[in-house]
Amino acid sequence: MRSLVVVLAAALALPGTALAGDAAAAAALKARADASFNAGDFPTALLLLEQAYQADPQPGFFANQGLVLERLGDFARAAAAFDRYLASDPPPEKRAVIEAKLNHLRPEVVVSSEPAGADVHVDSAPVPLGRTPLKTRLLTGAHFVELRLEGHEVARSELRLEPGQPATVRLVLVPRAAPPPPPAADDRRATWGWVGVGTGAAALATSTVFYFLARSELDARDGATSEQAWDDHQSAAELRAGVHYGAAGVGAAALSLGLYLLLTHQ
Repeated sequence: MRSLVVVLAAALALPGTALAGDAAAAAALKARADASFNAGDFPTALLLLEQAYQADPQPGFFANQGLVLERLGDFARAAAAFDRYLASDPPPEKRAVIEAKLNHLRPEVVVSSEPAGADVHVDSAPVPLGRTPLKTRLLTGAHFVELRLEGHEVARSELRLEPGQPATVRLVLVPRAAPPPPPAADDRRATWGWVGVGTGAAALATSTVFYFLARSELDARDGATSEQAWDDHQSAAELRAGVHYGAAGVGAAALSLGLYLLLTHQ
């Protein structure tokens, strides 16, 4: 609450909006920001630096804002401010200082895997940063590392980086279980051969049963004592004879095919 009151008080104490390019106003605001920074009042310092940039948009204010944001623990915005400053092509000595700051906020991370060559995805990004072994820099904070390699299960790890503290991630990738190979052509041929033989044998057995059933109906027909009984036995005999011949045909075809497949199986 105290910080919020200080920020609001600083905002109210500012004069009217300065004209762009007003170097004197920007310098005054910068001096007040420095005083706030040295006093540990970082929210007010940040507000004053933003006002200074509005008054005179000089890229050096990005570097100052980055320093304040770093003290506030807002590492993402601090790194973005430092990147904007470096994009302005500052003098080499100032560039070196800010690059060192960025390296502090983005510590080095080494990612390796067994086996190597896995794609490295960070924070669910669809495009990999590279392949293992990989040396990169990540922003301070929590990250989610995922390794993907053809033929292996995806490996995952959580990572928390502290400013200026390098880290390593090493994961072992487990091979993905391969699906069972399809049966060889010769194995399928033998299987269908036995199916044919079994089907043929069953059909021929059925044919034999219906042959005797048909013969039984014919014997009953010949002993019939009425014309109606004779007709009934005749119809039953014809039906059973039809099943007998049909089953015999199916049995013979299935048995022949099954034996052919078995005899030609290598």
